[in-house]
Amino acid sequence: MVSKITLYWLLLIVAIVVLWHDWRGIKGRNTALAYSAMYAISLVISFIVVYDRRFPGPVLVLNKLFEHLNRLLFR
Repeated sequence: MVSKITLYWLLLIVAIVVLWHDWRGIKGRNTALAYSAMYAISLVISFIVVYDRRFPGPVLVLNKLFEHLNRLLFR
């Protein structure tokens, strides 16, 4: 079995590669700020999921975080 430290390093390396790849196509300060905020939240949630596997995944947590905003915008 792989240790949690190894999984954290692997997750961090993959996150840096994905961020580097996506960052080249981002235009505008507001877009970069929104992308950075959502990326940071997802990365923290991913670290928590590696620590405790019973925690819901990043998609479910983000859906719960933005559920009220979604209802407000798309009535």
